[in-house]
Amino acid sequence: MIIYLRFNCSMCGRFWASSKVHIVFHMKMIRKAGQVKMYIFKQKCKVCNTDIYEYPDFLQENIEIAVNKLVIKILQIFYGRFIDDEPEMCFIKSGRQDGPHDYKNCEGCLHGVCERRRGNEDQAKDLASVDSRCCCCIIL
Repeated sequence: MIIYLRFNCSMCGRFWASSKVHIVFHMKMIRKAGQVKMYIFKQKCKVCNTDIYEYPDFLQENIEIAVNKLVIKILQIFYGRFIDDEPEMCFIKSGRQDGPHDYKNCEGCLHGVCERRRGNEDQAKDLASVDSRCCCCIIL
């Protein structure tokens, strides 16, 4: 899932927005019980030039949209249900997001998840233990 989020540097206090934050969901179904693990890719501050990856801040509305998209994907993958009449859900932008992608400070690029560095999506699966009953997906 690619989402619009804001970041705040814990060292210098700088704020920045990004329209290319990836969230990977690892979904597993075992005997009609499901489990979802989520990994949010972080970013580093380009001003401080430290090795600290910062977690993004979420708007409440974007959390709700992300959960709705996740539920729809679970219904498709594990239950074979496709929802055709679901309205298009667009994430709400927060802050200025018109600059180039800062791939040098992007954890998603480091792991090959972002478009610029993506070799294949198998690299995203390495972030959590995955077995044959698991499905890793990047919800777009």
